[in-house]
Amino acid sequence: MVSGDGKGKSYWESESILEPDKIYRISFEYYIEPDSRGVAITSPARNINIDIPLHSSEKGKWIKKSIVVKINSTGPERLKLGIWHVKGRVYFASIKIKEVKVLNFSPHELDLGAGEWIDGKCYVATFPFQETESNYLKFIENCTAFFNTNRYLFSGRKEIVLLHRVKGNKFLKGKVKIQIAYFKNGKLTVKYSRNGTTWQELGVLTGKATKIFALPGTIFPADSIFIRMSSSPLSFFQVDFYKFTGEINKKYGKIRGRTVFYKEGGNLHGILIQRIDPGFLVPSYKNDLQLYLENKRANKAKLFIQLKSETGISRHTLSILPHKKSVVNLHYNLKTWGKKNLKLLITDRKDSLIYNFFFFVPPSFSSDFGYLLSENGDKKIWWAESGYTVSRYRPWPVERKEITLSSARNEYEAFQLVIFCQRACKLKNIVISSPKDGPNTLSRNNIKLFLEHYIPVSIPSYHNELPGMYPDPILPLKLPLLLKEGNNPLYVRIFIPPDTPKGNYSGFIRLEFEDTIMQIPIKIKVFSFTLPEESHLRSAFGFQPDEVKRYHHLNDRKSLRVVLEKYYKSFKKHRISPYFPMEPIKVRLDCEKEKIIFDFKAFDSTASLYLDKYKFNSFILRLNYFPRGSFYSHTLPEICGARFGTPTYKKLFSTYLKGIVNHLKSKGWLDKALIYWFDEPAEKDYPFVKEGMKLLKEIAPELRTFLTEEPVHELYGYVDVWCPAMGNLNLKIAKERMKKGEQMWWYIAGGPPPPYPTQYIERPSFELRMWPVISFRFGIKGILIWNTNYWTSNLAYPDTFQNPYLDPMSYQRGYGKWKGYIHYWNNGNGRLIYPPYEAFLEDTPVLSAPVSSLRWETLRDGMEDYEYLYMLRSLEVNEDLPSYVKEEIKKLLQKINALIQSPTTFPRNPREWENIRCEMSYLLEKANKYIH
Repeated sequence: MVSGDGKGKSYWESESILEPDKIYRISFEYYIEPDSRGVAITSPARNINIDIPLHSSEKGKWIKKSIVVKINSTGPERLKLGIWHVKGRVYFASIKIKEVKVLNFSPHELDLGAGEWIDGKCYVATFPFQETESNYLKFIENCTAFFNTNRYLFSGRKEIVLLHRVKGNKFLKGKVKIQIAYFKNGKLTVKYSRNGTTWQELGVLTGKATKIFALPGTIFPADSIFIRMSSSPLSFFQVDFYKFTGEINKKYGKIRGRTVFYKEGGNLHGILIQRIDPGFLVPSYKNDLQLYLENKRANKAKLFIQLKSETGISRHTLSILPHKKSVVNLHYNLKTWGKKNLKLLITDRKDSLIYNFFFFVPPSFSSDFGYLLSENGDKKIWWAESGYTVSRYRPWPVERKEITLSSARNEYEAFQLVIFCQRACKLKNIVISSPKDGPNTLSRNNIKLFLEHYIPVSIPSYHNELPGMYPDPILPLKLPLLLKEGNNPLYVRIFIPPDTPKGNYSGFIRLEFEDTIMQIPIKIKVFSFTLPEESHLRSAFGFQPDEVKRYHHLNDRKSLRVVLEKYYKSFKKHRISPYFPMEPIKVRLDCEKEKIIFDFKAFDSTASLYLDKYKFNSFILRLNYFPRGSFYSHTLPEICGARFGTPTYKKLFSTYLKGIVNHLKSKGWLDKALIYWFDEPAEKDYPFVKEGMKLLKEIAPELRTFLTEEPVHELYGYVDVWCPAMGNLNLKIAKERMKKGEQMWWYIAGGPPPPYPTQYIERPSFELRMWPVISFRFGIKGILIWNTNYWTSNLAYPDTFQNPYLDPMSYQRGYGKWKGYIHYWNNGNGRLIYPPYEAFLEDTPVLSAPVSSLRWETLRDGMEDYEYLYMLRSLEVNEDLPSYVKEEIKKLLQKINALIQSPTTFPRNPREWENIRCEMSYLLEKANKYIH
């Protein structure tokens, strides 16, 4: 047990049992006492630390954890388990330490490892520690610096030596980018070498800075490039970013390295295992483990080889002549996601060699879903519910089922139609019928098809994810279309208008290829109940009009308004309210007469459109002359020279605020307004936040104050709407505050990480569908995401702008950092919609609508699910319903509550949730008979 007072660190440690230069898998369980608060659990050695963030969902239960570390060459290490800035107690148990070996692999036998990739002739190596949750990297030759989660601490004289090499290639050019984000004193000297013994200085880095060092042309061509980063004796700083970029002489496609760890046992005398390529290690129709052997014996060797995976056993018998080599291919299948093992046995019936590879299959690579529709030669057509991620090379399903959908009126319903091609082929045309039910017709104009576009993730957002190609943006379908080898998913979205008669509609989608035509029937059941226009789950999502203007190459205000309207229509269709879509309230000060003159004309015109017609249910009321700030800094305003806190300021600001509040009240918009003026306060900010909230309460008590913070007693009575990060909300405290009339919202941004719902591109989009449902379960009244079109960072891309189709990472901006600064905010964070694809193909004005994403679409599904739940809850107390119907509704809501036990324990399977939604539909249909 380790206890802490919330300040500094506490830990338990063993004797020196971890040997230098060895790789260990360290497994343990931890238990966080329910009342504990703080930052992180720390592990596993004195010179190696990997933080495990403390999340409220993990408190009060035992959690299993495994990490893999390579011990530095400086000497034996002690095992260390502890806590950092935690107030409370944490227990550790079931500690296991096992030595493991490492395998780095990639296509073309290039043997790249984690953090390495090739695109064409460009080789890149960078720290991928968000992906690995380990300090091991293939290209680190030696390290004496202290490793801490995702960065290296240079304290005193320390060094890291890195070796970059691509088998069978020579480097023709190269550069290194290095960043010091935390600095007290000293300097970092960067040197290079071709052989690791003769070094030349490349440059020096000191202070907080990001710097690029170009390697001199005299070193090229080179088989290998060594880089050494070393610190001076009195140094104390952290290097948190490293990136080597080199041009190689051969050209490839997109190749990503991977690192997997394994245990080896036994001995097979005279048989040399030259190389093992384990394949993709995710579900794929191409999965083969390749085993390269050599018989060093004087006699012929007969070997029996067996590979065991989750779906079966692959066997092979091999005879190898003396001093000959052989290659064995063993096919295997993976189907589900989670922790996996591949067990390879090689035996001659006397001696045996055993390899046990352990790895994790991310959820987005699962293949345990989908239904086969049709087969024709090298093409297979299959479908899946929305919310699943269709990876490019997953196997096609074998279970058959026709496309059957159901929907309320005024609802969008979607599915994924997947075209699998053995080789590239051309889709010439698509014909969509208008589904019919007797005399009633659902117009084909309400059926839209989009191409799910795959984008490259190089640095995963979380340690259990993988680099690779992930579908996210859904592009308007343009025919003819060249389909790629593997899966080509089409996103099919159907809108059921409010006046659609109930019934069972049938139609088809015909796919016309160059060599064949395949027609797919679809069935849609339309219920008699209608979803309301206005959403009952409040929302506030950030949106940057300036980015639209920049990416669409717009030069005039009129064109901007035309395009912005298309974005706001997307918000409307997805039942999400943007922060502030209206024109600003115009204000003129007459300081001599101490008067404030308002002009609401432009504001009222746009507010009437967005609040009344579009039914946006909230907006952030932006106040002039009031403080703004965050945990990082804040500003103090003034009016007519009167500074915040003075009597004159208070008098003028009171006139200003009351003028706005009275106007909003007269229009019926006041209950939709939120005062969000301070973001994520730290404890040090509480007095200032309290002062601001107190002033707002004194002047306009009917105006709702809003704060992105969990409920804290220091601010009780001053906040009307609490909106903490989802992982920070204590549901017990939240329930107590809700009883006092306060509202609870929550937000997701770069965190919390899984198992919470996330907006990461690599995670199944279905998580965002469940977010509104989880909100309903726990009485949360609103959801917030800080941005929806955060397409670029002025730090990571200071001289240009980012292409989110090529680089999906959201990089930090602001907070006092410098141009060139790199910090990962995770893939897709604040980016739920995309600029039109053609905006990157031309520099003339682009007036097209925004491109949606799978995450944006499934979030809308979740908002619609919330309306189902809201209607059921309302019907539960409806006096017009028979008691037996109300009892059925009660049991179904209890069933849903049991499925959603916490913000991290909820249905993960879209098919399972679709079954629940069908139950809700039939109950709403039944109840509808008695109400109308």
